[in-house]
Amino acid sequence: LVTNMAGIEDGVLPLSALTTAWMNEKHAPELLRFDEEAFHSVNSFLQEKEAYLRELTMDNQETMFWANLHQFQINRIKYLLTAYLRTRLTKIEKFTRYILANQIDRLSDPESHFATQLLERTDAHLTASFLKDCTERLGKLDTPEMVPQPNLGACVPAYCNVDLGRVFLASLQQYVELPRATTIFVPYEDIIDYIRDNRITLGTRTL
Repeated sequence: LVTNMAGIEDGVLPLSALTTAWMNEKHAPELLRFDEEAFHSVNSFLQEKEAYLRELTMDNQETMFWANLHQFQINRIKYLLTAYLRTRLTKIEKFTRYILANQIDRLSDPESHFATQLLERTDAHLTASFLKDCTERLGKLDTPEMVPQPNLGACVPAYCNVDLGRVFLASLQQYVELPRATTIFVPYEDIIDYIRDNRITLGTRTL
């Protein structure tokens, strides 16, 4: 059992990558690209190991102890998967129309289906409830002032994974020194590129 479950402790799985994806998603004001590789790798691992545990014969105390221990670890990882999806769904619900118009490539297939259905049903409900009685100008839902958009200028906690040296923050019109292992609160729009190439992780410490 210990050998078969060693993937968790040995870091074979991309748990660190998924945790980073969750932290970035949690702190970023906009929806980030779905980390399909990390998510599906961890999810497949869980399904495989849960099937393995179900087939175990609990015929002695030692087997039961290790099975319970690893089940506890698996449950913690399942929480990570769920938290990642829940964080993304919250943004999708808030910025549905904006995401479908500008960031649909960041959605997984199930998320894309969910967002499309949500928008269609919400529009139908609002139209049937009161928009049908409004003037043409007031009855539109896709005008810029009616579409919620993420605030890219919001300040976020950023942890430097590498020494970035002297960095110019365009929104603040100033330079700052960002050595490795530094945490700084900074406008999100100034560090987007650093997040994409993993030089910066959102949050207060490395994971």
